[in-house]
Amino acid sequence: MKTFYLILSLLVITVIVFLFLYFSDDTGSTEEVKAGTKNAVEEENGVQIINVIATSGGYFPAKITAKANKETILRLESQNSYGCERSFRIPALNITEILPQEGITEIDLGTPEKGKSILGSCSMGMYTFTITFE
Repeated sequence: MKTFYLILSLLVITVIVFLFLYFSDDTGSTEEVKAGTKNAVEEENGVQIINVIATSGGYFPAKITAKANKETILRLESQNSYGCERSFRIPALNITEILPQEGITEIDLGTPEKGKSILGSCSMGMYTFTITFE
């Protein structure tokens, strides 16, 4: 019976540690994007900028709505990226980039038409985000 409680205790501790590591993040920028307090879509000098955070938990935000028929740049900000999220793809546009562990990578998306959706993902397809143009 002692073995059962020991295994149960270890399982509970493992789950708690996993949840803590998965949901904890010491970077305010990622938390702002996750919470929706930082705009994912901005405009700079007439160009639409779509901000996406790439971190060990994936890409944030996961769903973005942007303006159609506007010159658009995807700005990926890597924050403590060390997993498959660094191997970034947009299959529909035949784009593949290796993101740095820390830093900014900009990708020109052209001028997407109304109704178009762009799926960004890691090389494994495990982490994704979608940009819909309206």
